[in-house]
Amino acid sequence: MSYKFDFEFLADRWPDFVAGAWLTIQLTVLSIAFGFVLGTICALARAYGGPLLSRLTGVYVETIRNTPLLIQIFIVYFGLSSLGLKLSA
Repeated sequence: MSYKFDFEFLADRWPDFVAGAWLTIQLTVLSIAFGFVLGTICALARAYGGPLLSRLTGVYVETIRNTPLLIQIFIVYFGLSSLGLKLSA
């Protein structure tokens, strides 16, 4: 049994793949930077904040850690649309 893989149809779409890869890299760098800043702020608030701020930060961290990512995406997508900000899928 032999297979013949034909990927010539992808040659026309090569610029789209490059643009998609570049967008992925940009979003990755932005996400890492945002996550680092937010994580540092939460760590400082939890370590050096008062008891109320420390407890609120702990609740936020545990909520994010214990919720599946797909549920978080649904909450953001549908929550923002209920506030009047419509996002395209």
